[in-house]
Amino acid sequence: MGSKTKNPSIPGDKVAVEEEFEAGNGTYINEGIIRSVTTGNVVSNLKTRIIEVNPSKINNKIPHIGDIVVGQVETAQGNNINVRILFLNKIASKSGFIGLISTRKNRGRNAPRGRPQTICKIGDLVKAKVVGNIGMIITLTLDSHEFGVISAICSICGSKLVDVNINLKCVECGNIEHRKLASDYNNLKSLEIKYHSK
Repeated sequence: MGSKTKNPSIPGDKVAVEEEFEAGNGTYINEGIIRSVTTGNVVSNLKTRIIEVNPSKINNKIPHIGDIVVGQVETAQGNNINVRILFLNKIASKSGFIGLISTRKNRGRNAPRGRPQTICKIGDLVKAKVVGNIGMIITLTLDSHEFGVISAICSICGSKLVDVNINLKCVECGNIEHRKLASDYNNLKSLEIKYHSK
């Protein structure tokens, strides 16, 4: 009794603030915000004031051509972007697979011609399609309106970025940024991700 289960979370999701709860299993604290370190269901105990994330059963399948993945950008250097795959076909994955996006083949949205385009940045969550897997070199593409960044934070203050016309604007400091956005940007519930709970 006294426990409440919230919506599923993915790594990095905000689940509470320190003033509300104490960080429990499956969470960490970053500047007063309690975030999830795993995929699973958020459970808050109203009596002990502890919040935790119960991990889900994990999909360890190897990505194949045509699969849809959701992952977090780990590096973005030169013409290559490395994405840690978190979900495979809407099911949580902890296999540690890395997907590669080539900036030469994926274009950002509405950037001026002749200038470099910002497809995504470190920390962004992206939805992409697998177009190759040779020797476990997993190649991804964002070449469709449904693929691209689905969640991003401000490069200056770390707050949420909202879609304003053709740009992204920080809700706190007003900083303007650009990304190649997925059609369902900032609407993670629309992904209907399955967490395969026990």
